Amino acid sequence: GKIFIVKKILFSVIYIFSFLFVFSQEVSVIDKRFNMPLSGILVFSPKSDDTLQTNSEGIVNINIFPANQPVVFAMPPYFKTQTLSRDELEKMHYVVYMDRTSALNSLTPSKITAREYSEDLPFFVDIINLDDNSILSPDENNENGKISVSLIDRGVTVFRTLEPKKMLLAIDGIPLNDEIHRNGKVEGLLNFDNTVTSRIQKIYGASFLIYGSDATGGVIHYFTKVPPSNNLNRYTLSAVSKFSSASNAFLNNLNFSYEGGKISSFTSISYGKYGEIRMGKNRKYVPASDSTYGLNLYYVEHLNDTDVIAKNSDPYSQKGTDYSQLYFFQKLRFNLNDNLNFFINFHYVNTSELGIYSGLTEINYNHLRFAECKFMPQNKYILSLNLLMSGHRRFWDFVSLNSAYITYNEYRLTRKFNNPVELHQKELINVLDFHIDFVKLFNINRLVYGIFYSYNDLQSNAYFRNIYTDSTWQGLTRYPTHGAFSHTAAIYLGYRIMNPSYIFWDIGVRYNIRQVTANFDNNPPQLPLTFTQKEYFLHSPVFASDFNIFPFAWLQLKFENSYTIHFPIVDDFGKVMVKDFVVKIPTDNLLPEKNFNNSVGFSLIPEDDFKIYASVFGNYTKDVIILRDTTLNGEDSLYFGTDRYNIATEVNVPEAIVYGITGGIIYKYNFDLDGKIFVKFNSSINIPQGKILNSDEYLPGVSPLFGNAGLSFGYYNLKIDINTVFNGKKAYDELSPVGEDYIEKASSVGFLPWQIYNFHSSYTFKFFEIDFDVENIFDVFYRQYSTAIASPGRNFRITVKFKFSNK
Repeated sequence: GKIFIVKKILFSVIYIFSFLFVFSQEVSVIDKRFNMPLSGILVFSPKSDDTLQTNSEGIVNINIFPANQPVVFAMPPYFKTQTLSRDELEKMHYVVYMDRTSALNSLTPSKITAREYSEDLPFFVDIINLDDNSILSPDENNENGKISVSLIDRGVTVFRTLEPKKMLLAIDGIPLNDEIHRNGKVEGLLNFDNTVTSRIQKIYGASFLIYGSDATGGVIHYFTKVPPSNNLNRYTLSAVSKFSSASNAFLNNLNFSYEGGKISSFTSISYGKYGEIRMGKNRKYVPASDSTYGLNLYYVEHLNDTDVIAKNSDPYSQKGTDYSQLYFFQKLRFNLNDNLNFFINFHYVNTSELGIYSGLTEINYNHLRFAECKFMPQNKYILSLNLLMSGHRRFWDFVSLNSAYITYNEYRLTRKFNNPVELHQKELINVLDFHIDFVKLFNINRLVYGIFYSYNDLQSNAYFRNIYTDSTWQGLTRYPTHGAFSHTAAIYLGYRIMNPSYIFWDIGVRYNIRQVTANFDNNPPQLPLTFTQKEYFLHSPVFASDFNIFPFAWLQLKFENSYTIHFPIVDDFGKVMVKDFVVKIPTDNLLPEKNFNNSVGFSLIPEDDFKIYASVFGNYTKDVIILRDTTLNGEDSLYFGTDRYNIATEVNVPEAIVYGITGGIIYKYNFDLDGKIFVKFNSSINIPQGKILNSDEYLPGVSPLFGNAGLSFGYYNLKIDINTVFNGKKAYDELSPVGEDYIEKASSVGFLPWQIYNFHSSYTFKFFEIDFDVENIFDVFYRQYSTAIASPGRNFRITVKFKFSNK
C-alpha cells in the first residue's frame, strides 16, 4: 500500500511538471535586424486584462493567456506589431522576430524624458531629426507644416496653419508661452542652443490637451540631451565649431557628459558672434516698380551731437542685425532606483544689444524715424525639476512631476531721429509652472490625466532720458504700469483606444480656469485710458478627438476634431505698441475666442519607407481677436511729439475661418540591410487661406502657400542632401492694415513669392565630423512673410564636430 501511495505521488508530481512545461511556454523575442533579444516588448491577448513585458533577455512566459486566443507582441512605434496564434508560435519554435519601423531611428536611446514614457509615445507625433549644424530645416517628417525660424531669418513660426497664432513652444515639458508671448516668444526659441538638443517633436491632435488651449495650433517640443544612467563611468567630450558666411557668424560649443550609475551629468557652454545679415542679390522675384524694395540704403549715425543720415555703402548688408550670445546649460540626472529618476535642468542665456530691424528701417516722411531702436542686453534663466516614477499601481503606471521657474528681462531702447530723448522700456517677467501627469496602461490602451498650474508676474516700467543732460523722468510703459498677474489652472483627461491592426483613437477633455488682473495708470505720460484696472475670471472646457483607422495595411484615414477656448492674455488687452504711424492701446471689453477645428486626411503606405499623404483642414472661430482702428476719448489719433499716430486696439469680430489642404510624399530606398546606403526623396505642399466671414477681409496671420522638396543620398559615413524651399505670394490686399502682417514691410504687391535651393553634405570620421553647406545657392533675395528682415543670400557654412569618449 505504501509503495502504491509513493508511486501515485511521483506520478502526480511528474504530471504537474509535465502540465506546467506544456502550458508555461516561454517565448523569445528577437530584433530581426540585429538578432538581439528585445526587452520591454508588450505582450497581451485580446481576451485578457493582463499585459506582460519581455525581460532583459527578451523572454516572456505566456501561460496566463487563453490557449485558444492569439498573442500580440507590440512596441509601437519602434517595431511592427505581430499577432500570432499558438499554432504559429509552435511552428516558429516560440521565437518571434520583430521588424523595425522607420520611426525607431528617429528616437533617442533614452526612454526617460519629461512627458514621454517608453510604453506611451504619442502616435500623433512627428519626430524631427535635428542636425547640429542647422537651426531647423525642412524634414521628411515635417509633413503638416513648416517651422520657419532661424537666427538670421527671424520669420514667423508657421505650424500646420490650423491655428496661426496658437502654437506652443516647450522645452523638456516646460511651456514657454507667457502673458506677453502667446506663441512662446520666437526670440526665446532663437537663442535656444541646438547643440544641447536631442530631438524636436511636433505634436498635434488630442495630444495638445496636456499642454493647454494655446497649443491647438501644435506644439514644438524641444528635448535636451539626457545623460544615460549606467555603471560604465563613461565620460564624453564634444566640441562644435561653425562658420556662416552670410552673416560672418562664428559659433563655438563645448560640452561634457558623464554616465554614472547613480548620477549622470550633461554640461554645455556656447558662444556665438553674429555679424550683419547679407541679403541675396538676385532680385528676380522683385517687381521692376519696386527697384529698391528691401534694400538697406541708409542708416543713422550720431556725429558731433547731431543725427545724420548716412548712405550705406553696401545696401545688401542689413545694419543693426549683428549681436552675440552666451548660452550655458546644465542637466543632472539622479537615478534613485530602477523606477525613480530625478532631473535638474538649468539654462542661462545672455544676449548682447540687438537691433530691432523693423524700427531701424521705418520711414517717417523723408527720413528714418529712429536714430536708435534696439534690444538692450538681456538675460534669461530657466530652472526645472522633474521627478519620473514608474511602477504598476492601481491608478497609475507612470507619474511625472515637473516644476519650472522662468525669469527674463526684455529691455527696449528707442530714440527718434534728431531727438535728444531716449525712451527706455523694461519688462521683467517671472513664471512659475507646475504639472503632474499620470499614465495608466490597460493592455496597450492608456489613460492620461493630470493637473496644471501657472503663475505669471509681469512688471513694466519706463523712463525718458536726455542724452545731453542725463536727466530722466517717467516714461510710457508697454504694459500695465502697476503690474499684471495671472493664475491659470487646469485638469485634463485623455484616453487612447488602440487595436494594433487597424484603429487608433485619442479622445480627451480639459477644463481651464484663468484669473488675470492688470493695473493701469492713466496719468501722463501714460495714455488717458478710461479705466485703471482690468480683471478677467474665465473658465471653460476644451475637447479633442483624433481617430485613425487602417482599413487596409497600406491605407490610413485620419479624422481630427476639437473645440477650444482661447482666453485673452495681457499682450492682447493691455499692451501699448507704437509702429508705423499706428499706436495700439489697451482695451477693456475683450471676449475669449471659441474655436472649432476639423481635419480629414489619408496616408497611402505601400511599404515602410514609402508614404503619400494629404489632408483637408478647417478652423471656424467665433469672437476672433484682431487689431482694428478705434478711438480714445473721441479722438482717432494721438500725437507723440510732432508725429501723429492712428489709434488701434484688439477687438472681437464675429466669425472667421481658416481652411486649406496639405500633402506630400516620402520615399526611401535602402541598398543594404543596415540602411547605410540609401537614397531618399521627400516633398510637401501646404495651401492655407483665412477669411473673416460676413465681410470681404482676409484673416491676418495666415501664411501663404509654402512647401519643400528634397533628395538625399547616403553612403556609409557620407551624406548629401539637395533641397528646395518655396513660398507663394501673399497679395497686398490680403494683408491686415493694422494687424500682425507687417504690411509696412511688404512690397507694392504684397509679400513676394520665392524659391531657394540648398546643398548639405557631411562626412563622419572616427572622432570628428565635417559638414559643408551652401544655402540659397542662387543668391535669391527673399523675405519671409510677416517679417522685416530680408533672409540671407548665398551662405557658405562649414561645421566641424569633435567627439571623444573614454570607452
